[in-house]
Amino acid sequence: MFGTADVLCPLRSQYITKPAWYREMLAEFHADGAEIWFYSANGPARTFDPFSYYLLQEWHAFNIGANGSNFWAFGDNGRVSCWNEYPATGNGPYCPSYIDATSITAAKYMEAIREGIEDYEYLTMLQARIAELPAARTVAARELLESAPDRVMAMESDAKWTWDLEKDRAVQDRVRVEVLDALAGL
Repeated sequence: MFGTADVLCPLRSQYITKPAWYREMLAEFHADGAEIWFYSANGPARTFDPFSYYLLQEWHAFNIGANGSNFWAFGDNGRVSCWNEYPATGNGPYCPSYIDATSITAAKYMEAIREGIEDYEYLTMLQARIAELPAARTVAARELLESAPDRVMAMESDAKWTWDLEKDRAVQDRVRVEVLDALAGL
């Protein structure tokens, strides 16, 4: 069945926590031409650290050569105002924005998605620029491109994305500047 799919979109939490054979199987399909995208559907949104759950999904996607990224819902507010989730039944809102009957306001979650997408684009731009130039001129940039995602994701373990885990949430900002500096220098 997987062989007939052009795009395979594993749940990122399962990609991280399943045994190695699962990732190896997806890598084989990817090598045979299938695109890999990530999908995250855990929630509710307020329980996750925007850095780990939302922003790092793009870094992780770039790191494994994935082509895209998805999240469960951008509009599932649980039929309550995200400004006051207490009346919600079940798990509550899954959307990364504050949505109510009259407005939509980007939350830190949505800003993390935006930043992650921009970071993915910067990494892709650096990768493309490296491919255009002689290898001797791009040694440092190639080393940066290879190490950057691992450096940014170094404090992540398993699929633990809660707010209470201590980590350097500014590492991505520093590495992003290194990527942009390398890009400008090429």
